Amino acid sequence: MDPPNHDPMMKPRQSLKTLSLSTALLGVSTGGPALGANPLVNGGFESGTGTDADSWEEIGSNPPNATVIRSTADPASGTAHAAMGIDNTSTTVGAGIFVQQVTPFGSIDPTLPYTLTFDARLTSTDLTGINVFAQVQFLDQDNSDGSGVKGEVLQSLVGTITDSYQPFVISGLVPLAGADAALVRFQLAAGAVDNINNSFFVDNASLDAVPEPGSAALLALGVGGLLARRRRQHG
Repeated sequence: MDPPNHDPMMKPRQSLKTLSLSTALLGVSTGGPALGANPLVNGGFESGTGTDADSWEEIGSNPPNATVIRSTADPASGTAHAAMGIDNTSTTVGAGIFVQQVTPFGSIDPTLPYTLTFDARLTSTDLTGINVFAQVQFLDQDNSDGSGVKGEVLQSLVGTITDSYQPFVISGLVPLAGADAALVRFQLAAGAVDNINNSFFVDNASLDAVPEPGSAALLALGVGGLLARRRRQHG
């Protein structure tokens, strides 16, 4: 069963350029995961063999009504995206289908909050009988802290998602002590309702650590000093 919805704040991704610049500058490490590094691999679903995306699991039930594939039909950018579909126009079934990825061991820093960003759309704004979710579970992959889930969020996109691609930000994702990896999942769930015909497209997924304000300020100061020194050297 899916975990309860913790309803984190979700809003259109309006300040990603600033966030991306900050986290890129903070992509340094003193032994743990690189601050600001995205541990998701192939977040744009660009690489894969046909309908199977590298590094992602495509899991579904009740074919042919429900399908989950890597598709090149309508990416938000690049050449591919994930597509989850349900078609009950001829036979009525219930289905839960999703794509998911578990990040590598050691890719999560339990002392930092994280932000999940992605682009998503539906093929129809008729949401009768369906729900769409984004989910993050932080994991103790090496069992060093009792194993299991070390913090999770399940966010319904209903009420925000439309039939046009838009960017999403789910912020304030806080791992608990002992977390060292994460499971990221996108899901389309449908009831046994007649005439459902809808698809959920996802692209450009990224899970990024948000550095502490003090660390950001110190690194910005250091980068500023380095740039000033280079200007003097080349002046």
